Amino acid sequence: LDSFLGARQQQLDAAVRVLTNDFGFRSAVATGDTPTISSTLDNHGRRIGADLMVLVDDRGGIVTSDPARPQARQVPFARALARAREAGSTAAIGAYGGSLFQYFVVPVLAPEPVAWVVVAFAIDRAIAKELAALTDLEVTFASLDGAGTATTMISTLPAEVAGNLVPTLRGRDADAPEDVVRTHDGGYLGSIRALGGSHGERVFAALQMPTHVVTDTVWLVVGQITAVLAVAVALSLTLSLWLARRISEPISRLITS
Repeated sequence: LDSFLGARQQQLDAAVRVLTNDFGFRSAVATGDTPTISSTLDNHGRRIGADLMVLVDDRGGIVTSDPARPQARQVPFARALARAREAGSTAAIGAYGGSLFQYFVVPVLAPEPVAWVVVAFAIDRAIAKELAALTDLEVTFASLDGAGTATTMISTLPAEVAGNLVPTLRGRDADAPEDVVRTHDGGYLGSIRALGGSHGERVFAALQMPTHVVTDTVWLVVGQITAVLAVAVALSLTLSLWLARRISEPISRLITS
C-alpha cells in the first residue's frame, strides 16, 4: 500500500510541478490574466488526468478553476493551505464534495509565493481495482466524518459487504497504527491503515481477504506437512527393517553353523 501510494504521489507531484514551474503560467498569475490561467489549467489538467484544479490567491480566495472540471464554490482542502504555507507545499488524501482525492497544494513562485495551485486526483474504484490486482487482496478506501458516518467509500467488495467495515473504523483514530483485524463477523481478515485526516475527518484503507482463504491455505499446508511426515516415517521404518535384516542375517548364519 505504501509503495503504491508513494509511487503515485511522486508521479503526480512531478506532473503538478510542471505547471507551477511554467514561465507562461507564472507570468499569467503575476499579471492576473484570468483567461490565460483558466486555459492553462484546462490544458494541463487534461494532460495529467486531474479531476480538480483550482488557483487560490495568497489570501486564500479562489482566483479561478479549470473550466472543464467541477467548479469549486469554496477552496478545496482549505485547511491544507495552512500546512502548505508552513511546509512549502503539501500532499495528502482527503474527502471533498462526497469523493475521495489524492491532492496537492503547490505554490506559484515569483519568486515568493503569489498564489497556490490545488490539484486533486480522484481515488476511485479503478484505483482500488489496480491495487487489488497488485496485492491479490480486496481493497477499501473510506472516509468518516466526526460523527463516525462514512462520507465516502470505494471498494472492490460489494457495497453491502464493504459497509460492514464501518463499525470497525468508527472506533479508530486518524493516527492509529496499522493492525490486523477480523471484520464482517469474522468473515474477512486483513489490515487497516489510517491514511490521515484532520478536524474530525478520518481516512482509512483496508486490505482484506476472506477468512476461509487463510484457513484453506493453513489446512493445505498442514496436509502437505502431514504427507511429508508420513512419507518420512514410512521411509524410516523401511530403512530400519532393512538395516535390521542386514545385521541379523550374519548372526543367524553364525548361530546355524
